[in-house]
Formats: sequence, C-alpha cells, structure tokens
Amino acid sequence: MKYILLFILFTCSSNIIKAQDTLSIKTAGNKYVIKSNPRLYKPFGINIYILGPTMVSSLSVDYFLTSSLNVEAGVGLIGTFGGLKYYFDEANKDKNWTPYLGIYLARDMVGSIWNGGGFKNSIYTPLGIQFQKKKGRTFSAEIAYTNIGVLHVWGGLKIGYHFYK
Repeated sequence: MKYILLFILFTCSSNIIKAQDTLSIKTAGNKYVIKSNPRLYKPFGINIYILGPTMVSSLSVDYFLTSSLNVEAGVGLIGTFGGLKYYFDEANKDKNWTPYLGIYLARDMVGSIWNGGGFKNSIYTPLGIQFQKKKGRTFSAEIAYTNIGVLHVWGGLKIGYHFYK
C-alpha cells in the first residue's frame, strides 16, 4: 500500500512540476525577465501542521537558508520537533511547486499521562511537495517514515505564510 501511495505522489508531483517550468517571461519589448525565487524572496514562515512530526497538530516556524535548504522548528499538542528539508530541482529555482525531502528529530508523548505514558524521541523523514505563492501563502503535503508507534508510514498537511527578510 505504501508503495502505491509513493508512486501516486511521484507521478502527480512530476506532472505538476513540469507544468511550472517557465523560468523567464517575455515582456512587451521582447526582453526576457527572470522571475524572482519565492523561497528567497520571502524566506521566513509561520505554519500550522496537521498531523506531521508531532502526530496530531503543531505550529512551526521555518527559514530558507538557501533556495534549496530550509530549517524548521515547532511545537505541537503532544511534542516538539526540529529539522532540515532539502528542496529539489535546483535548476528551476523560481518555481512555485517544489518537491522536498527532510529529516526531523521529534520528541513525542506516547501513551497518556494517566497510564504512565512518557516522551519518546523519534525520527520523521518526510517526502512531499510545497506550493508557495509570490504573496507568501504556502501549502504542502507529505508522506513520511517515522519510528514511533506501530504505523511507520505517516504524513502531514501544512498551511502557512512567508514574510520578507
């Protein structure tokens, strides 16, 4: 089942990405102008995660160090997390749709307080795609491997807003 979901994710993301391959636009004077990179134009973001590294929901902040490297940290209802994401397709830096691969370290609560539950360190490795508009709105969907719980395939949806430097 997880291989089918990965195949669908890769198929859909490659079709969407190829539709966004325009790097320059032609102006009225027949000159080509390079579009600005949305990840460098507005590098600082605030996000709401549904599911994701803390298993339920969380708030996070992120910052693009380069157009392809992002650092993120957050706190959720039952845990905290922090990590890095690498955005692919370096040749087409100014596309709005970008696939990524990340690695996060998370500290999640397992069990419950009343049943003697505690916190467990885990690794969360998402593979996803992000859409970032020029005005700053972002959306991303991901499927991930995690080593917490019985179900090792997880995922998340994230919506947010990115600001100027």
